[in-house]
Amino acid sequence: MRSLILLIVMSISLVVNAKGADKTGIYIVPTSPEFVQYSRFEVQILDSYAGDSTQVISYIFPEVLTGEPNRVLSLKRIPDTLNSWESDQLIAHCTTLGESFSCNISFKKEIQAYWNWHRFIIPFAHASSTALSKEKSIAHLSTMGFTLEAQSGLSHVIDEWFSNEPGGILIYDFK
Repeated sequence: MRSLILLIVMSISLVVNAKGADKTGIYIVPTSPEFVQYSRFEVQILDSYAGDSTQVISYIFPEVLTGEPNRVLSLKRIPDTLNSWESDQLIAHCTTLGESFSCNISFKKEIQAYWNWHRFIIPFAHASSTALSKEKSIAHLSTMGFTLEAQSGLSHVIDEWFSNEPGGILIYDFK
């Protein structure tokens, strides 16, 4: 199943585009095939990868997953690496293929252990003072204008995001 998701990711990377300073990307939550249509989210890239000297990448995290709009996720390059980035809670292992930049984003092991212990409330981006909650994210769906069918599919994706690794895959064109 994960192989199918990665194949879809590679296909999507061909259509992800960057428009001048307004770069957009795709964030994908790995999920079962029947929910793939609900697992892709367009994200605004704030600090784009621009080559080996890039020290920070950041983007606005999908509102559907967090239950709040405009939550910024920033990752700093791990010293002495070419493709690894981190925040307080996340780690991303990234690669480039042509003009595409993609990252497998996971929760750090100690955060994952905390998350599994507390199940639904975890600290996330150090820039935000509110913790993420699966229930909050699912409840927020009803305020976003989705049909009941879409809410059901998105609820499944949110559940997958809160319980699987990697948490997601970020892809965008950097040139």
